[in-house]
Amino acid sequence: MKEELSFQDIAYNRIEQMILRSELKPGERIDKNQLEVDLKLKLAPIRQAIAMLGRVNLINIYAQSGSYVSKINVKSIYQAYTVRKSLEQLVVGRLIPKVTADMISDLKKIINLQRVYIEAQDYDGFFDVDDQFHHYLYTATDNEFIWNWLQEINLQFNRLRYLKVELQMSRWSQLTEEHEAIIRCIENGDAVTAKIAISQHLDSVKKDVASIQSVYPEYFE
Repeated sequence: MKEELSFQDIAYNRIEQMILRSELKPGERIDKNQLEVDLKLKLAPIRQAIAMLGRVNLINIYAQSGSYVSKINVKSIYQAYTVRKSLEQLVVGRLIPKVTADMISDLKKIINLQRVYIEAQDYDGFFDVDDQFHHYLYTATDNEFIWNWLQEINLQFNRLRYLKVELQMSRWSQLTEEHEAIIRCIENGDAVTAKIAISQHLDSVKKDVASIQSVYPEYFE
């Protein structure tokens, strides 16, 4: 039986999505009364949700002046990129000795889904399946805890994702081809090349930050 979400959870999820999609823009002051109208919720769960979003660095809360959507911290993005790159190279290396035909089949099914979402121009669906691809690498190597730990880091990457869509910078087909290259390396048992492939796949973050920052410098700190 699916657990029913509390009003606080609903407020949290909706405000989080508004921040990730830049409906609430970096640096923008949070208007709790407007959120009360937009979300059709009372102020109490909205305040609680804002406090929780402050703890994951999506909102800055100031006692005197109010709450503001946090700007994107470039140093934090690069540090998060370094951590995730190191972990995913490790995870891919651990997957190769234990990979099965069923695992390869599962990964290829994810690629097929990505192509469906590209064709439909459904970036929400594409992003979900992109996450599913990387998540699978962690679960297949019994590293679910690490994946869950990474989710706060991934919030900052997700902010970049939606800004890329806004700027028509998304490289959907290229990302899918990079996933396919990673799968081929895993299937061939080539750990060295697999680590290089996943490293190059994640390296796009640095270029994305520079490109987005040149258009929206006010969104960064």
